[in-house]
Amino acid sequence: MDTSLSTIQFVAVDAPVDIERRFLNRLFWGAFAVRAVIGLIILLFDLQMFNGDNVHYEATGWGLSEVWSGNATWDTVTLHTASDFNTGMFFWVAAIYFLLGGRWVVVPLAVNWAVGAVNALLIYHIAKQLFNVEVARRASLLVAFLPMFAFWSALLYKEAIVLMFIALSIYATLQLQRRLSVMYALLLALSLLGLQMFRAYLSYLMGASIVLAFLVAPKREAHKGLNYPTRVAMLSILLVFAAAFGGLQRAKGHLESQLNVSALERLMSSRVELATSGASGFLAEVDTSTLSGALSYLPKGMAYLLLAPAPWQFGSVRQTMAIPETLLWYALIPFTLVGMANAWRHRRSETLVIFAFTFSLTLFYALFIGNIGTAVRERTQMFAFWFIFAAAGLVLKKRGRLDASAR
Repeated sequence: MDTSLSTIQFVAVDAPVDIERRFLNRLFWGAFAVRAVIGLIILLFDLQMFNGDNVHYEATGWGLSEVWSGNATWDTVTLHTASDFNTGMFFWVAAIYFLLGGRWVVVPLAVNWAVGAVNALLIYHIAKQLFNVEVARRASLLVAFLPMFAFWSALLYKEAIVLMFIALSIYATLQLQRRLSVMYALLLALSLLGLQMFRAYLSYLMGASIVLAFLVAPKREAHKGLNYPTRVAMLSILLVFAAAFGGLQRAKGHLESQLNVSALERLMSSRVELATSGASGFLAEVDTSTLSGALSYLPKGMAYLLLAPAPWQFGSVRQTMAIPETLLWYALIPFTLVGMANAWRHRRSETLVIFAFTFSLTLFYALFIGNIGTAVRERTQMFAFWFIFAAAGLVLKKRGRLDASAR
């Protein structure tokens, strides 16, 4: 049997239903339990260094829910940020408290734990559709239990729900590339709207990546999904959904409000602020407000984003704690590259949305992020999907091929 990379097969065969259901059930509750333990330990021992935005989101969300309930007015709580663009987390927490009718902090936390666990399930289903069950299991286990994912969904940070909307957008796109579906078109539109409410720039990058994925379909892969005219028709339907939900108008208004400052100047301002506001800041003095300056800085920014903290970069407790899993990422890089190369050869049309989104996001964050802590936090949005390729590379190393026998 030829086991070279050029002959790798991608055969979509389901595992026995009972075995798969048992695995997914354990995956969800295991991921939920890990996040619950981390969150409760931080709360019970009042570990302030880990609380950060958690306190801000919780307090403002409670204040907003009190306004909705008629127990407070806009003048008695600090809610100016809760009415701003790109701050959906305040409304998310407020909605939970409003439905509860009281301030039970553990409930919104538990919702976040569940969202973090659901993300592992979404990665499983995306990986299974692209590769097979063994790849899906490996990738989902990484997202379920690695600290970089567990920690940021253990408290009220927006990372978990942002990753959920990203994963839902990609999953819906993969389904729509195969067949016309109003349900998945609606899911995609709602996911993009969710991204715009929580992190607007992600909705723009995702939208552009989806357009590229629908319009660029290699001829040799045309038989694997919708033909080109159908793709264009589906894209038109998606745009109608986006317009109906107000997404295009919100994007237009937001972009128009930024025209008084160039994109590079705004990125540099944000990067310098991040670099000077934390102990793990780096290269605050570099001028990236011009195209030449940004291009010369880009390799350094990408190195910090993807590879920091290095084994010798001991700093704060959080930074030092991130070193072991960063070393794990170093070990996975070769397998990730092998998995990416293989997917580009054999599943280019399906994986194009992942490549376009994660690579464009990498370039954006390389110019935007100015400290190691934020880099470790935000790169999970790329790593969640790159770990799918890493898992594929590991299976290739183990078996020499990706086929239905990979269980």
